[in-house]
Amino acid sequence: MYLVSELDNTVRVFTLDGVSNLIDDTPATGTPKLEITLQQMISTLGLGVNRTASDNHHLAAEIALSNDGKFAYVSNRDTTTYATDTLAIFSVNPDPGIGHAHLTYLGQNATYGKIPRHFSLSPDPQAQYAAVANEISQSLLILERGQSGFMGAVRGNLSLGSLDVTQNLGPTAVIWG
Repeated sequence: MYLVSELDNTVRVFTLDGVSNLIDDTPATGTPKLEITLQQMISTLGLGVNRTASDNHHLAAEIALSNDGKFAYVSNRDTTTYATDTLAIFSVNPDPGIGHAHLTYLGQNATYGKIPRHFSLSPDPQAQYAAVANEISQSLLILERGQSGFMGAVRGNLSLGSLDVTQNLGPTAVIWG
């Protein structure tokens, strides 16, 4: 299980013991008992970056896994500039073993807009595209996703209006239908 922490820009990875064996772990009340254990905490802002201060300057938002389970993505929002925001990209090692990380930071891709509150990977088996909703820049971009996990070419770009620093008009979520 993955948990994104918006204010400190981290992803926490947890294991859930008892998920695959709910019948044996079910107490007399009939409610399954799950043991939740923290396995890893990693920054969305880069290698060697620690948790950030809760100052609302850098904010993580959405997390998604590629359909093949090989990559994880997290949107990063920088409230201190009008520069493009990013998607952090991680490789996923589903069975890391002792002393190895479940998530490995690979780098970042531009979202070509400001304040990507939400993004969504396409539902096709290869998750060939990512749709990114940038709230302040009021834009929706479709990015091509390569086999390396990194985003490539912009395949679609829709402007929904001009820059809106009030955050009253821009898109806040996108999902493939």
